[in-house]
Amino acid sequence: MYATDNVTESKTIQRIYLEDNAIGDEGAQFLAEALRNKTTLASLQLTNNQIGAKGAQYLSSILQNNVRLTKLDLRDNNIGDQGALCIANALQDNMTLTKMNLSFNRITATAADQLYVLFQNKTELVLFDLKGNDGCDNAAIAASFQIRNNMVTFIYSISFANLYSYFGYRKSWN
Repeated sequence: MYATDNVTESKTIQRIYLEDNAIGDEGAQFLAEALRNKTTLASLQLTNNQIGAKGAQYLSSILQNNVRLTKLDLRDNNIGDQGALCIANALQDNMTLTKMNLSFNRITATAADQLYVLFQNKTELVLFDLKGNDGCDNAAIAASFQIRNNMVTFIYSISFANLYSYFGYRKSWN
């Protein structure tokens, strides 16, 4: 019996927490198939599982129909620009998502800008973490969200490398 068999047989699933399991794209595919008709999932945390763009595409197929998801944590994977945009497009109609963590996923500034455009009208999104992605300027993205909402609702993190580059300092470890 596989873990996905239990997921398939269960009628109600609210949270899935699979951290550091190295499920990869294939595991993401199995999980997506098991969750295909589950619309009660409120929290999905798949931190550090070696999920790439293909795995993100599989997951986006189930996220598109889920109207209860409030938290999505895919940090420390390798979904890249394509995977991040696939996930974001799938969540366009989700009005309950409040927290999304895509930190350390090799997302570029170009994709970060596109993510901002996709999420600019989602006032319920209060945490959107992109730290540790190449070229992502969290401060600028955060400021855009704050101005949009006319209040501080966007929580962000800036890695040391981004902080140094943001203020024009050179990193020196000597």
